[in-house]
Amino acid sequence: RAALWRGLLRALPLALALQFFLVTSTSTRILRTFNCIEFPTRDAVLPGEQEPYRAYLADDLSLDCSTPEYATAQRWAYVLLFVWPIGVPLLYLGLLLASRRSIVTHRPSPLSRATDFLWKEYEERAFYWEPLDLVRKLTLTGFVLINTQGSKQLRVIIALLVSMLFLTLQYVLSPYKRTLDGRLAMFAHIGLVLVYLATLTINSCSLLETDTQTCGDEFGLSQLGLSYMFLSFSTALLGVGLLLVAWLVYTAASRVPTLRLVANAMEP
Repeated sequence: RAALWRGLLRALPLALALQFFLVTSTSTRILRTFNCIEFPTRDAVLPGEQEPYRAYLADDLSLDCSTPEYATAQRWAYVLLFVWPIGVPLLYLGLLLASRRSIVTHRPSPLSRATDFLWKEYEERAFYWEPLDLVRKLTLTGFVLINTQGSKQLRVIIALLVSMLFLTLQYVLSPYKRTLDGRLAMFAHIGLVLVYLATLTINSCSLLETDTQTCGDEFGLSQLGLSYMFLSFSTALLGVGLLLVAWLVYTAASRVPTLRLVANAMEP
């Protein structure tokens, strides 16, 4: 049993690395099974009834979401849901909690060494940040598709709220050890908030467009004007972020100690 445990610990770092690179794309593919798009049909509409709609899978428009074939695919998706999108973050969290004492007390154990891929970039007080951030990624790329068919605005609102929540957590917790990593993560969160806010605003603008009302009547700008406004802010944010990165790299390089000769204080 001891030999088996040592073998598992040796294989764990590679397994975690492979799992980390696959989990987002695999989970997104699984969660897209719940993404059905509704289309109006040509079925006869009785007086007083709404126009009938039929839903099809967004990734395969030949698959009707009301058929037994789709029901089978959905059942498999529910099974895989607990293996990848839910199972992987729980696995990460379980491994980190099992290594918590070793991480916080700076007394490495075989398990903490094998799982350092998950926590070594973060402060000890925020050792749990990796599975938390993974939940954010999976929510933005997949979980937001569940039970939101035909509600694009709802998806954007959920994504916006999640991005604002993690922007706040990033600011309050400052989980990264390196200042540069923390600043880059902060700018990434702000950029996502801007993207989702722009999407929500432009979508709302298009919904307001009628024969007697235009987007400019409510927002003071056309859809194109709103797009240029958000693009300008995003470009400015990117420029500030690049300048900040350059400044942080410069200051870090200037703090590197330099060997000098005692005789003349010159570099050798």
